[in-house]
Amino acid sequence: MTTTMMTLFPLLLLIMIPVLFVVAVVKSSRGRGGNSYPGSRGYKVLCRSQSDRVFAGVCGGIAEYFGWSSLLVRLFFIFTGIGLLTYIILAIAIPEGPSPLL
Repeated sequence: MTTTMMTLFPLLLLIMIPVLFVVAVVKSSRGRGGNSYPGSRGYKVLCRSQSDRVFAGVCGGIAEYFGWSSLLVRLFFIFTGIGLLTYIILAIAIPEGPSPLL
């Protein structure tokens, strides 16, 4: 039983790190000015981009939130090994941004 736990621990750690990152970023977004969506009461909120998106807008939303280039965020996702699983988790956890038509 302990060898199973020892082999699963790194996998659980790799899954939990992105989730904790999202929670920390969303909680730290309170009190900042900037992009907001209707339910945010004027606070800057990390949300998926509507205008700078390839698949779900996660990298574009992170880039808009921090003021970075979306190309750099995409390259970070590709070359650091964070990968597809983290992108899918972030696409589910990060709310959809405001429509560009509003």
